[in-house]
Amino acid sequence: MIALNVSQLVFTPSNFDQDYYPGRRKRGKDYREDMLELPFFYPGQICYGKVISIHLHQGAFVDIGGTHDGWVPIKGNDWYWIRHHIKPGMNVYVEILAKRDPYRFRFPLEMRLVYPNIDHLIFNRFDFPPIFHRKEDTNEEQLWREGGRLPIPRKKPSTDMETEPLVSDHPFVETLWEWHNAEQMILDHEDENPDKFKDVTYESTVDTSSFDEENRIQYTEGRVKETVLKKKVVNVNIKELDMKAARAEREEIKRLKAEAQERGEEYKIGKMRRNIEMDEYDLLQWRRSYEEREALLRDICW
Repeated sequence: MIALNVSQLVFTPSNFDQDYYPGRRKRGKDYREDMLELPFFYPGQICYGKVISIHLHQGAFVDIGGTHDGWVPIKGNDWYWIRHHIKPGMNVYVEILAKRDPYRFRFPLEMRLVYPNIDHLIFNRFDFPPIFHRKEDTNEEQLWREGGRLPIPRKKPSTDMETEPLVSDHPFVETLWEWHNAEQMILDHEDENPDKFKDVTYESTVDTSSFDEENRIQYTEGRVKETVLKKKVVNVNIKELDMKAARAEREEIKRLKAEAQERGEEYKIGKMRRNIEMDEYDLLQWRRSYEEREALLRDICW
């Protein structure tokens, strides 16, 4: 008798699938080549199937000819009202309500019964579909988001976001300012030496092959009278500058200044080309900061 029980214990577990649960993807002897995969099903589709099992705390499971059985959520006392209308082995018509990720949700296909029409007798709905919990799920907010849960309420921040100033300095503005200063310094140098740059331009006399991008910024010290101040030297690649547009802008300023002098007026230089570009980037950064603040205020619950 003992030997018989030992052989039974050794043999029996190999005949049962220890990982089986209703709604899991069929495999082994339960799988057929004519079964449809999940991409062939979509919400709103009406399917004809067969009830294969019912569960008190989960619901009914319907075989619709796919690799995954459909899940009709029923639980609690609702079975009392529909116990005579749904039984294992009966043929039913169902409507697919949702199709979900099979690697996160236990039941990828959620359905409701169309015939027999007993959907109005089900009152205890599931708040959220059941999901798989894994050891690597350390981020609770990400788990809730992937499972279709509502966001976790957050505490009110210590700083009042409505009164915080908006960020309006784009990271690229500093680079534009460096280019602007470099262009103006080159144009001033050409105006001071007209004979030297009569037939050539400044950029044609510069060797760009020796430019070191990694060491373009150098920090040194400079002396102003008897005070020693920190000085920042920025080397700009001449290829990054738009000298053609800068020269055209300088010529336009000279023309407007000459016309103002003929009229006996004083000409004031307005916003230059690079200043307009910097304002555009600042506006872009301001809008982004505004949207981030509005989203943060919208998501905070207290």
